[in-house]
Amino acid sequence: MSIYSEALSATSSATVRNPAELPTSLSVPAFGKTSAGNLGDQSDTKLLGYLRIKPTDGDRAVDISKGLTTAQNQELTNYAVQLINGYRKTVGLDTLKTSDFVLKGTLADITNRDQQGYGVQQHTSFNDMLAAMRKANGLSDTDSMLADKFVDYEPTQIITSYYQWQTLASGSRNSPEDWSSVFTMTGLKVSIYNGIYGMLFDDGGSAWGHRTTLLQPGIRTNELNASDTTKQYRLNMALAIPKMHSGASTAFVMDLAYVAN
Repeated sequence: MSIYSEALSATSSATVRNPAELPTSLSVPAFGKTSAGNLGDQSDTKLLGYLRIKPTDGDRAVDISKGLTTAQNQELTNYAVQLINGYRKTVGLDTLKTSDFVLKGTLADITNRDQQGYGVQQHTSFNDMLAAMRKANGLSDTDSMLADKFVDYEPTQIITSYYQWQTLASGSRNSPEDWSSVFTMTGLKVSIYNGIYGMLFDDGGSAWGHRTTLLQPGIRTNELNASDTTKQYRLNMALAIPKMHSGASTAFVMDLAYVAN
């Protein structure tokens, strides 16, 4: 999202000073009240409502260098899905779901990314993502997962540098090397808010690809299952944050897959 730096200087962003001030829904700009994937050239960043954080917001501290717990990643997932679903409802789309199935897969995905040395902006390969989701849920490498689990040709991923999101939230121009790895859960949620906001309303620099991914159909039907009967699959999403290593940035990884309803 290339206009983040311009957005910072052009907007009079609201500041979230404590957990009670954290928004539970997105502030939708007038031009965003549509389910269209491509919103065209929205270059007037004064219309955009990014948020800032206050470092001393009083919430629980999180040290990313040590990795987040499953419960913390689930909490962040729930917040991200809440924001996305609120918007999807306003434009007439079915909502996303969260599930242990996809969260397990996403946690396995970020562990695998760390072991294989994936870069911050590098998407997990389709095969690696699929293998992580299979292994985490006790499925064999040859299981087609079309019978009762999920449609294995549908998983998609959004990955973006935490540096972009946190820079916008904090107003800091410091490089990642100058950062502490300790944040708060509210600070992380504000960064998630800004990231989702940017992907939905400020994504022209990525040809609106992130927006299109987040507005995929919520439900698909598939007739290729083992019993040769029609089965419904619901779009599920999970978010996880890999460990932040010394002198490096990290990323938010958002995995989406259609899971049997």
